[in-house]
Amino acid sequence: MVNRPKQLRALAPLLALLLMGCDETDGIPSGNPTPSAAQSASPNPSEGGDVFAGLDECEILDTALEGEGFEPGKINDKFKSIQPCAADKLTNEPCTADSCRYDRMVAVQIDLAFQQRAFDQMDLDTERTHKGDVNGREAVMIKDPAEREFGIEGGCMIIMRVGASHYALVVGGLAGGRDADKDCKIVDQVAKRVEPQLPQVGG
Repeated sequence: MVNRPKQLRALAPLLALLLMGCDETDGIPSGNPTPSAAQSASPNPSEGGDVFAGLDECEILDTALEGEGFEPGKINDKFKSIQPCAADKLTNEPCTADSCRYDRMVAVQIDLAFQQRAFDQMDLDTERTHKGDVNGREAVMIKDPAEREFGIEGGCMIIMRVGASHYALVVGGLAGGRDADKDCKIVDQVAKRVEPQLPQVGG
């Protein structure tokens, strides 16, 4: 894996916490489908097995981020329970936070991961949960998901239902930033491009 700027290395632990602890949600806007590089959803698979079989997280993420200046996605295999595909880039926005004082620009990272777990069985914090949809697909958003348990501000995650027993996670954040609203705008746009590439499964 290529060496990442200090900002992205600082952001990685937060994204890991979000991916492994997706039990709190807050605020997702419903939206109309937006054009993406993917023209159609994956064929309808059987719910009896792994609905993500044959799908490549990095291929889907790269398609969703095409033309946005991100490095090609790479699998993060540091975690046993989940291995997301991660893509990152530096923005043109000057970085002023303490955690990125040695880098000139703000870094942004997006992760995509698939999970074989019932969407309806997630232990969601009702005070922080807002249910909605992404292109008509049932979803929830987590804003500042690690703040209550770990005291970490910022970051955003959208969880999209894929049938009765699977879901897809899109996680994002600006390194050194604490603006979850800004993070969620980024993640929402990516999720709208990822969603058409996910399997259409009933249940």
